[in-house]
Amino acid sequence: MEIDTSYWQLDDPNWVSDRKEKWKIFLDWFDKNDHWNPDYPPEQHRLALEQYYETGKIDKEFTWWLDLAILHPHISEITVNELIQMNFESGNTSLKGQYLFYAGNAYSYKPLVKLGFLEEDDLNIICITYCGNDYIEMSKLREFDANEKLCLALDKMLIGVGNWLKWCDPNDKPIELMFSHVKSMLTLVRPEHIDRLSFRLNRNFRNLGRYKQINSTNPELQTRVANEMKVFLLSDNVHKCVREIAREHINLDK
Repeated sequence: MEIDTSYWQLDDPNWVSDRKEKWKIFLDWFDKNDHWNPDYPPEQHRLALEQYYETGKIDKEFTWWLDLAILHPHISEITVNELIQMNFESGNTSLKGQYLFYAGNAYSYKPLVKLGFLEEDDLNIICITYCGNDYIEMSKLREFDANEKLCLALDKMLIGVGNWLKWCDPNDKPIELMFSHVKSMLTLVRPEHIDRLSFRLNRNFRNLGRYKQINSTNPELQTRVANEMKVFLLSDNVHKCVREIAREHINLDK
């Protein structure tokens, strides 16, 4: 399996040397967090990732786009899309026709930002390239029916945002993208969806109406998102059927 390897500056000894030093950072973190593929011996997996990291050559047994994107020397929409497309062409059908919010998976690599292996923008590029800027854009990128997947996708995302509001370190999740997705989903909700969504909407909106931030490393961020969510749910951006449920639980004057 081949991709554009011109980003690997193998004729530049300084580039090669720096690359090898940074690999030590990745390997140490990867080992400690047990990210090895359970279907293969760790040594086989390690050698495959190291070969790709150093040369751009991809082992046919280890083609998962997200791992390869993290290790690419030039993370951009073009290079990430190339890896996604390669996975699809190799038969990985989970990358087309389904709603899978892989931004959360990408942010599991955020500790590598603090270690100097990645930049924050690298993670944002990876997340948006796969997931789009919102749910509607993602449906076009990944070629699924936004209405058909809506109830399941919104149920999952409301759980994710609700959990994030209680997260002790909220900076470890891509909340701006999560918030953008959940808002775009909510704009699509109509009365015919309410039976399937009633439990989740009532539970999420009730928790939001009672929300108080505690024990957070960034309470200002969580409070801002909670307040913006309340305003959005009571606005004309959502259908009346959503506003009616929100009004049962949310009072902006409190």
